[in-house]
Amino acid sequence: MPALDADINRHLAAALGEDADEAALQPTLGEHLDQIKEYLRGDNPRTSSAAAMVKTTPPGRGSRLLRVTEDNPIWRRCVRTVDEVRLAATGGFAESDLGVSCYHSKVGAVELILNHLVEPTTSTSWST
Repeated sequence: MPALDADINRHLAAALGEDADEAALQPTLGEHLDQIKEYLRGDNPRTSSAAAMVKTTPPGRGSRLLRVTEDNPIWRRCVRTVDEVRLAATGGFAESDLGVSCYHSKVGAVELILNHLVEPTTSTSWST
């Protein structure tokens, strides 16, 4: 079963049984936002660059779509299994984010992923 934790407090991993300190060390979607944009953009001619993508940029011709059960660089970098749940976390708000960026930019990674996610068919299992 997949799960996306987009909460600033990131308690889902701990709720699933992962040690809180260990959970804090895991890679997050927010840390990989540039790579996520570049991958999802693909060769879409209407999106001039990954930097031009915003959290609401929809997929178009040439964009890459994601499937929950496939192998792709985003899942390899940011998804881990915690108690049989495939988990990706947005990442917490850090003091270094003050004045430079905001938590909403990190949540944008989740929005882009959801915008580019293809629903599985009834024959596709969401669990690993």
